[in-house]
Amino acid sequence: MEVRKAKDRRVGGHSEKFLTLEEAAETLGVPPDDVEALIRSGRLPSFRLGGALLRLRFCDLEALKGQIAHRDSRPW
Repeated sequence: MEVRKAKDRRVGGHSEKFLTLEEAAETLGVPPDDVEALIRSGRLPSFRLGGALLRLRFCDLEALKGQIAHRDSRPW
């Protein structure tokens, strides 16, 4: 089975990578429910494409991973 890679999109002249909920969970090494909790709490920005498809920016996940690395427990 082929692993789907994050999409690379140009936004404002910068390269942006967008991930699905499942891809974000894999990137953070947590279950999708934990990613949803982070989104609901406002700790992780997300947006919907066409009102239905949830997407997260890779750079937001990287920033959150940096915060998690500095703590012993999950920040949520």
